[in-house]
Amino acid sequence: MKTPCEILFGRHENAGPRLDEIRREIVGRIDAPRKSISETLWCELIVPAQRAWMCFGAGWVVVLALNIIAGGDSSVSAAKSEPVKPDSVIALQRQEQLMARLAENEGSPPSPAEAPERRPRSEVRVEYKVV
Repeated sequence: MKTPCEILFGRHENAGPRLDEIRREIVGRIDAPRKSISETLWCELIVPAQRAWMCFGAGWVVVLALNIIAGGDSSVSAAKSEPVKPDSVIALQRQEQLMARLAENEGSPPSPAEAPERRPRSEVRVEYKVV
């Protein structure tokens, strides 16, 4: 009777020449010049996703075009403010007074709440609802 090893070798005898060919191809690549980092990045990041990069670039072109068309001034300038109305001043003063009162009340301890009536568990009412 044949051993499992002999059975496997018998089945895969014809794979030997193909394996030798692959081995020669790999060994032949060892002496080949290596790609630079930029070439590797280009081949692995940009080339497979060309459509995505083109859409990304087109989006930026649209953003820049809209920015130029809007003609907005990129410098920050202080807006000229109107004089303050007396009603606004009175409202702010009232708000400050209210905040001061609330701050004083926060400092005092809270009044103790009444404790609920304690009963044994057996006396707790259970209500059932039939639907």
